[in-house]
Amino acid sequence: MGGKKKKTIKAMEKESLRKKREKVEEKKKREDKEVRKSTIPASVDISVIENIKKDLNNMNYLTPYSIYSKYGLKIGDAKRILKILCSEGIIKSVGGNARIQIYVPSS
Repeated sequence: MGGKKKKTIKAMEKESLRKKREKVEEKKKREDKEVRKSTIPASVDISVIENIKKDLNNMNYLTPYSIYSKYGLKIGDAKRILKILCSEGIIKSVGGNARIQIYVPSS
């Protein structure tokens, strides 16, 4: 019936130091992820991206599945490439949801 005992001062100090250290490490990891997002996936050839840019004029819309099926890429790589092209202003997002985005070429 006594319940949980109060931690000692030393234990509370150690816990607060550990939490601060974890926050700093987590922030560094988030910054590293942001830097990686803007880069081209390692498994994709630059020539494939150039082919996608050339074929944009022939396509009415772009989805990750259309890139996957036409160029033989993984779905995740196709999503990343489309995000990169969108951030460069080559294509723009017109719809979709959290699972799929629909893009059209910018005119």
